[in-house]
Amino acid sequence: MPGWNDLLTVIQIISRAKPSGADLERAVLLIDAGLPWDSVFALAQIHGVAGFLHEFIEAAHAKPPADIQEAITREYSRTRENGRKIHERAAAITEVLHSKGIEAICIQGLSIGHLYADPGLRPMGDADLLVKDIGEVKKALAQYAAPDPLYPNIFNFDGVWFDFHTHPLNAERIHARRHIFPQDISRFRANARPASKDTPCLLIPDQFDNFPALCAHALKHSYSRLIWLSDIERLFLWLNQNEDMAADRLVEISIFWKQEKPVLYALLLIQELFGTQIPEAMLIRLGVEKMSFMEKHLINLKIRGFESQELCNALWFFMLKGPGVKAQFFLETLFPRQDIMDQIYMDDVESDLPDNDQPDNNQHPRNNPKKKRLIALVKRTKVAVSLAYKNVSQALRLTLKP
Repeated sequence: MPGWNDLLTVIQIISRAKPSGADLERAVLLIDAGLPWDSVFALAQIHGVAGFLHEFIEAAHAKPPADIQEAITREYSRTRENGRKIHERAAAITEVLHSKGIEAICIQGLSIGHLYADPGLRPMGDADLLVKDIGEVKKALAQYAAPDPLYPNIFNFDGVWFDFHTHPLNAERIHARRHIFPQDISRFRANARPASKDTPCLLIPDQFDNFPALCAHALKHSYSRLIWLSDIERLFLWLNQNEDMAADRLVEISIFWKQEKPVLYALLLIQELFGTQIPEAMLIRLGVEKMSFMEKHLINLKIRGFESQELCNALWFFMLKGPGVKAQFFLETLFPRQDIMDQIYMDDVESDLPDNDQPDNNQHPRNNPKKKRLIALVKRTKVAVSLAYKNVSQALRLTLKP
């Protein structure tokens, strides 16, 4: 009877840019051997690859139950229409910003639309744009878009949420990340170009610059969804097909952006999970032979199915140089700034505050920022300890599993 690992294998196969006939046949055999179609669909949704499942069914002539087929088709159609809507609104909002003298560059999913001929394949929940000054963006959009009340850098523009950033890894919010990805991204901005002739104000990064940025973003999310690795694989293949000496140039660009490790980790993952052919010389130049035992172990755990949102922090630690920088990164990661803590724990903190007959009293904890901060720190510490225990337990199970 097929199990969890077989289910993961099927999802990995459908996520590949170019699955072979043998790959497709293996996936069909695993499903026919007893993998529930509803579980396949549910996991594909979690990993953002339900569109690939729709494509797989057609390519492999698979026959899911009618209700599952209907749900997959409905999800595919919704993704396609949402993708078109987001691209249309992105072109419109960047035109508004351009008229105010503001350049906005698409990042993450919006930056790689050219890799997916069919928008139904690549889901997007919102649109991410890189700008120089969010304050100027807020002024420019005052009469066009409504800001989110909790996340001030997110705006709703004609039914689509736009998340504005000034740095690819949000170093403006979490300062320790300036040690992970350079703060000076002027080259990233200067190399951006229009996504198409029809959308001159909708800018996308140079795709060589974009590659390490996508790798950094996937690591930031601890590779928790296969769609991010699929983006990386597709861009890697696209660059090698369309550009001369792509592998060498990618190494040079990765070194320039100080992203050798995130790029190396991503390449090792797509090599193992998707079967992507990566030149050995490229891996060596990126430092594969210098990886520590713990780095190799963590990447191997991920290949075997390890799931943890804290994986990024463990791998980032190997990028940091000097005990002072590592200590600062550890403390800011564990205990973020007050505004970040408010976004994460505000509802929980409010529920932990005492409820009495004098909530307007200045001495009441609800009106005391120091006490609210203390409650948030205690809660953060409890969560961190709990997650550490769960992560270590999961890692040990995978390590000892034959």
